[in-house]
Amino acid sequence: MMTFITIIHIVTSLGLIAIVLLQAGKGAGLANIFGGGSSGMFTPSSGGPMAKITAGLAVLFLITSLYLSLSTKTVKPSSILEKIITQEETAVPQETTNSFE
Repeated sequence: MMTFITIIHIVTSLGLIAIVLLQAGKGAGLANIFGGGSSGMFTPSSGGPMAKITAGLAVLFLITSLYLSLSTKTVKPSSILEKIITQEETAVPQETTNSFE
């Protein structure tokens, strides 16, 4: 099941990239950033088939992303310092020789 969802996720992401690149630009250049353009983000769009496909793929991408992130096993995070400390505790201390004696 996890492999199937992963494949769906990859295909959806590639499809979403392709469909966004195929869409025509709306002419929203630097002029629209500062309010120079007449068409803004809050004006109604035509909602053609490309926009509906994009919205569908985005929803499918969101659902598969949430499923994949929530279905992974949670592992207790560990740090490198904890591993080093446990290795030092289990190691046998070696005899040191002092050359000054």
